[in-house]
Amino acid sequence: MKRFIVFLSFLFPFLSSSQNLLVNGGFEDENICTEYHEPCAPEGWFGNTGGFKNYFIDSGFAQEGSHYLAIEAGRTRNKYQRSYTRTQLLCNLRTGNKYRLQFFLKSANNILDSIGVYFTPYDFILDKNLLYKIEPTAYVIDENKPVPGNTGWQKITFAYTATGNEKYLTIANFSKRDINGETGLPLETHFFVYLDGVSLSPLNPDEKLCGDWEKAKMVIYQVDDRHEFFERYVRFYRSQNKIAEPPKLSLTRIYKTEKLVLKDGQFITGRSNLQQAGYAALDSFCNNLTSRTLDNAEIGSYAGDTGDEFATDEIAVQRAALVKEYIRRKLNLEENKIKIDGMQQGPSSSIKTSTPGQGRKRRVELLIYVHE
Repeated sequence: MKRFIVFLSFLFPFLSSSQNLLVNGGFEDENICTEYHEPCAPEGWFGNTGGFKNYFIDSGFAQEGSHYLAIEAGRTRNKYQRSYTRTQLLCNLRTGNKYRLQFFLKSANNILDSIGVYFTPYDFILDKNLLYKIEPTAYVIDENKPVPGNTGWQKITFAYTATGNEKYLTIANFSKRDINGETGLPLETHFFVYLDGVSLSPLNPDEKLCGDWEKAKMVIYQVDDRHEFFERYVRFYRSQNKIAEPPKLSLTRIYKTEKLVLKDGQFITGRSNLQQAGYAALDSFCNNLTSRTLDNAEIGSYAGDTGDEFATDEIAVQRAALVKEYIRRKLNLEENKIKIDGMQQGPSSSIKTSTPGQGRKRRVELLIYVHE
């Protein structure tokens, strides 16, 4: 199986990384704001803190890395004084599919159960409703049990079934009750909940990021306003009772593989050419793929009917090359999207030195990667 992992990492670099549908979940990428040219916020994340600093750099405090956010859940004297943070998704979720939303929270007070998550089809920043009047998608307490008295980082996880309309995610204190009074900390009047390591990923292992996720990320990162300029933008839409046009996001992809095995008997004995039955099998296989979206192909030439031992003799190499050229033309695949595996690496064998009993039998395996 190792050869498949190497191939996927080579042709699909994004498949080897985490399938996080959110940008900058660890807050390590710093946004340099337009107004002050300072790293005042994480890239891709916005809030209602105004001039109040809620973005911190401290590797000794962060759950991982060195950056983290603070959410204000309440204040000693100001009623319902709260802040939130929101981000845009990279791709559209698939209706009915399940996703794992995960992040880490930390607080000096027993208030983690008040934190909620809210998926919206519109930009929550433009919403005029007060946080305590909103019914979020879920509260932490719905699927998690924060440990009272634990002031360290606690992992929060949700299993979420998508509606297909999600564009933004907001994290805040959505509880109906106010959090106020003394914090129990010297000179501290804010009830803080710290946030780090946010991720949203498909539970289906075949579901991957959309094809243009990098473009979506670049668009999100291009928004550098965070203070006065951004507040003007918010005030304009709110004064007009308008909601900004939501981003047009591409749907996540479901990746599958289609496999064809061409056995030794389907080739002309001692030659690289296929028998008529071999061409018929290859034709039938390709014809079934013409209406599907193809990504890449992998071809392996092996030293026997079974096993992972590559054959590197001249006939084996020529057979793999023949199959490559055939599917390149038949499926209209670019040459750089077809890889012949094992010709110059990995365990290999000349047919003459194959395991006794295998004779001169070879096989060629063809894998086509397609997506929905």
